[in-house]
Amino acid sequence: MAAANLSGRLIQAQEDERRHFAREIHDNIAQQAVVLSIALQELGKTFDSQDPREGSIKNLVSSMAVLSEDLRQLSHQLHSSKLEYVGLVPAINTLSEEYKKQGIELDFTHRNVPRDLPWKIAISVFRIIQESVSNMTKYSGVQKVDVQLNGSLGEISLVVHDSGVGFNVEKAKWKGGLGLVSMEERVKLLGGTMSIVSGRTSGTSISVRIPIREYHLPAVA
Repeated sequence: MAAANLSGRLIQAQEDERRHFAREIHDNIAQQAVVLSIALQELGKTFDSQDPREGSIKNLVSSMAVLSEDLRQLSHQLHSSKLEYVGLVPAINTLSEEYKKQGIELDFTHRNVPRDLPWKIAISVFRIIQESVSNMTKYSGVQKVDVQLNGSLGEISLVVHDSGVGFNVEKAKWKGGLGLVSMEERVKLLGGTMSIVSGRTSGTSISVRIPIREYHLPAVA
């Protein structure tokens, strides 16, 4: 019990830290990037169109736009405000859109997912998807990942699958796969189960089942 409490506190501390950095990026760094971009645009107006410096300013403005978008995506990856205020399914849809900009296709399907999942379950599922996609693109060399999320009266189930070359799960953990260990710990703390099956011809499947019957959840989305 003491070990479980410690793991729970560590995971919560990690989420608190993510939330802090996400807000710092969004409210401070990203805003400063916007201000700098506007200042550069105004500076560019002072140069003649034939002035080579005008072209340099335009390039800087374009670079700032890319930086601003990267900061926005990083902020969302660290802490999804949509997950917090709208729910798990909309947050995963947004995550899918952001992966698409990185050249990764997230084929997300869902059925009977409760609108108001407890935060601990919602954030755990969200993080497991993030970590699964990260591992699959890193180890299996894929750019397409299928995600299925289903709810039932007694549980919520998640399956993340790719058709890549697969990877050695235990070796990945041994080589610093703290994300895989964190996934297992999250599921364990929620009383759920997780399995990872990976092979060269079958790809990789990560299956998670988390009980939700005790939460008396309302209508589904």
